[in-house]
Amino acid sequence: MADSSNSLATASVQTARDSGAPRAGAAPWLLAAPALLLFCGLLLVPLLLTEVLSFHAFDGSQGVLATYTLANYAEVLGDSYYHEIFLRTAGMALAVTVLCVVLGVPETDSYQKLFRYDVEKLIEAAKAAGVEPKPIGGADAR
Repeated sequence: MADSSNSLATASVQTARDSGAPRAGAAPWLLAAPALLLFCGLLLVPLLLTEVLSFHAFDGSQGVLATYTLANYAEVLGDSYYHEIFLRTAGMALAVTVLCVVLGVPETDSYQKLFRYDVEKLIEAAKAAGVEPKPIGGADAR
């Protein structure tokens, strides 16, 4: 029984391929390549270089030294100045998040009511034209 269902699946895949239906292939990757290169060049490369540089020792008169150390991380974790900055940043992030929720939830609620009304009008118009809308997804979808 498994062989027959497997051969049916293979036949349907081959039929879909042979039907002339367009396949994505490499086109999406080629179209996304410039944006991906820009993303890597402007975000990932500087982050990686900062990570590598953070393990180097630094001297005010000589600059970055060729020795590796964890002293930079010990200083950040042990100094109260950095703790204050981290707490201030976390507080600012929390305040902005709360503000976005307070302003955004009523806005999305109004859009949801507007969209729901439009969808109901579309369904009524489709039924009036003799078309029975079918659900997308869910238990009734095939």
